[in-house]
Amino acid sequence: MTEAVSERPFDGSMDNQYRVIAVQAACASLCMLAFGFSYDLEAAGFLIAGAAALLYVSYRLKRVRMAAAGLLLESFIILLISAILLSIVSCSLAATNARYVDSSLVTIDRTVFGLSWLEVATFFSRQPMATMALSLVYSTLAWQPFVLLGLFAVQQKTQDLQEFTLAWLLAPMMCVIALPFVPALGGYLHYGTSPADYPYVLVGAAWDFEPLISSIRSGELRHLGANPIVGVVTFPSFHAAGAVILGWCGRKAPAGAVIVALNAAMLVSTIPIGGHYLIDVAGGVLIAALALALAKVLSAPSDARLARVLTALRSGIARSEGLATR
Repeated sequence: MTEAVSERPFDGSMDNQYRVIAVQAACASLCMLAFGFSYDLEAAGFLIAGAAALLYVSYRLKRVRMAAAGLLLESFIILLISAILLSIVSCSLAATNARYVDSSLVTIDRTVFGLSWLEVATFFSRQPMATMALSLVYSTLAWQPFVLLGLFAVQQKTQDLQEFTLAWLLAPMMCVIALPFVPALGGYLHYGTSPADYPYVLVGAAWDFEPLISSIRSGELRHLGANPIVGVVTFPSFHAAGAVILGWCGRKAPAGAVIVALNAAMLVSTIPIGGHYLIDVAGGVLIAALALALAKVLSAPSDARLARVLTALRSGIARSEGLATR
């Protein structure tokens, strides 16, 4: 008998993921209306037609007993659609023009962790090999999710794939929600540095979003569609959240130890490469934990989900009775 890696058949159901996408689409539409943004109709038509065509292909693949290939393609499209929708939401929310809170985040770092971002960045600037290696690790966030989806699909680990995709949809939503309340530039921009000051940082993400966010805050940019997708959220760090989600879910995949080690390194890279404050990283870790917990509950079959709820209720009642008898 083989080990049960999934609690339900390999049916490829993505109902919860589509519900999250629907919420993201509604949020994107409302944010665009609220902040006066528009989206290129030609680009939107191309994206919708392309996504619909590929989703139909995934449906047909599952119908002809190629469920793994169909679910893999469907998962790819869902994650890409989510990335586009959340880029619209984040760009719109950046238009709130709230005061940057970098100074407060620096103070929190010093108070809570006893370190400042500048001290960490200075340390790594003196470690060229480590900094260049972390730069390469930092950039793996662009392709790691798709590799992990492929591993789960090939092995028909439906439950693992369901939980991973759902967590990956939920985590950036939570990160984006914080943007209008905790807008920040990040360490490199806050301290007025340029890429030339840190030549061993091979990824320019910490500087690249500044022109985009400046044009949004000034009102110059209100038409989206042709712009590249660039992250504008500093707190909490989605790179940190992504590293935790990838490491946690990837531990079940082949070469799980390698995936965990890679994402542990990515977690470290968020500070010297991404320019994130330590509190950004801590926030990202908490977001990942919450997203994983929600994904675990929502991805469970209905009978298993009910059993978990009943267990929690019984536990709560038992605690209440114990307190009452004291």
